[in-house]
Amino acid sequence: MARANTLEQAREVLKRFLKDYNKRFCRLPKQAAAVFRKAPPKAVLHNILCLKETRMVKKDHTVSFDGLVLQIPFCKKYPASPIVRSMSGNIAMGILRSAIGALSSPASVRRL
Repeated sequence: MARANTLEQAREVLKRFLKDYNKRFCRLPKQAAAVFRKAPPKAVLHNILCLKETRMVKKDHTVSFDGLVLQIPFCKKYPASPIVRSMSGNIAMGILRSAIGALSSPASVRRL
């Protein structure tokens, strides 16, 4: 063991360890250029980093989700409603790629 007793000794041990580790395991990349892509806009990220569930629309035009009963506008087009919960906890409903409502807390509902 290295027997480092102080922060400075620990840093020196880490420095020696990393030098040896990199010497043994480091490999140069086949491509020198970075291959990272630019991050998508925030609006797209909210649709990627979320939980999506599909709920059946009942005859009274309501959808049950997470202990809530959500009323949706009348329309004959949608038998099922996708429910999206963002990482911030907001809930949104959408039908055929258009948002029909959003819920930021159980006490406040707003139409889009």
